Amino acid sequence: PLSRGELKSRCQRQPNLMEGNRMGRKIKNMLKGFFEDDVSESSSGQGDVSKGDYLAQIRNNLNKAEFFTKSLNYGPAKQCLLENIEAYEGLDEENGKIDLYKNDIIETFVMLASINEIQGNDKQTIEYLLNSLEIDPKHEAANFKLGILFFTSGKYKKSISHFESLTREFPNKGIYFYYLGKAYEKAGKFDGAEGKFLEALKADPNFTSAYKELALLYCKKGDFNKALEYFQKIKEYPDVTSKQTGFLLNLGTLLQINGDGKNAKVIFEEILNKEPENETVKLRLSEILIQERDIPKAEEYLKQIIDKNYSNYEARNLLYN
Repeated sequence: PLSRGELKSRCQRQPNLMEGNRMGRKIKNMLKGFFEDDVSESSSGQGDVSKGDYLAQIRNNLNKAEFFTKSLNYGPAKQCLLENIEAYEGLDEENGKIDLYKNDIIETFVMLASINEIQGNDKQTIEYLLNSLEIDPKHEAANFKLGILFFTSGKYKKSISHFESLTREFPNKGIYFYYLGKAYEKAGKFDGAEGKFLEALKADPNFTSAYKELALLYCKKGDFNKALEYFQKIKEYPDVTSKQTGFLLNLGTLLQINGDGKNAKVIFEEILNKEPENETVKLRLSEILIQERDIPKAEEYLKQIIDKNYSNYEARNLLYN
């Protein structure tokens, strides 16, 4: 027969085994009082739980929650983390609530936020992250997660607040300036966005995403020479450029729409060198070539498109009209 401690240990290690059927749940209910008696007897016999015991319990729950989360078993993981919060709230200043347990409880809140984010519970996610910032307003992971959450939900002012906090605390991390620039841009503050993207590059000169955003930003501002300058910088990273066809196409199209066919042509030809069958690029090049009165070359591209895809209405319209 198992001892009380052995039985309790097995049930704690595999809490989901007693959830699957009616008999399992019945056994669980029978054992619930058994375990509560165990806790009661332990408490009455030992008096107040020491700091070390509380800390061991909290860290043990964190380890179990991490294991359950990796196994995609979110229910037991959340239960372990909620037990931590309950234990923490039961402590007072004299028990070292602020100093001794701070980092572990912040980790508890952040893990709970991550699980709720996975489950699509944004409101609960934000609540737990804000709880962690009440303990440490400068916490890196909590500020970053909140910044991203507010950004993706369109709350750019709140997003800016969290990324500004991160840039003050971590001035050498370009990624925080980058996201701050993105939030400024979405809020319509183009000059502020430009400054933050430049600061991202100052912190990390190889931050290619910042070059990309600056190129698009200068297009929006109508500064096409600057846009092309940053496009040329991206070209210094061939491994990245090869994966940025969509960005380059957008950049070329923006230049074309704003009347800078010359620079747009350079970008479209760059794409075509890597993707010689790209119909969209051939179509955009044809439009520019027609404006430049290079009709034979435009017709060559349009015929290539139609031969491969006769249903391309834009190409047929350009060729026959």
